[in-house]
Amino acid sequence: MRATQKGLWSVYDTFGIKKTERLYEKLLSYNNRFFPVKSRGFLGRRRPIRQETLTCVYDSIIGFNYDYAVVKFKGLYGIIGYDEHWKIFPQKIPLTLIDNETLS
Repeated sequence: MRATQKGLWSVYDTFGIKKTERLYEKLLSYNNRFFPVKSRGFLGRRRPIRQETLTCVYDSIIGFNYDYAVVKFKGLYGIIGYDEHWKIFPQKIPLTLIDNETLS
């Protein structure tokens, strides 16, 4: 569950126990994988019970799959894993994720 108090958002379990370490400016609806979140003007994502899987430091999250996310970071585009290690370092050229089926 997600709840807001005084314009700041948190995640709670079904027993009403708070599961977020911090409060968020935005906490969008759960999309069956994660909650998109916004903190200090930057975007990230978090799982319902665990901590953030992408820290709120990105200008935008453009696309994602189970392993990676395409992000805009300081005006540049890159691909990052949910371990927060860059797979493709930020660059000027916009990027898109493709799946294995596209390659076959």
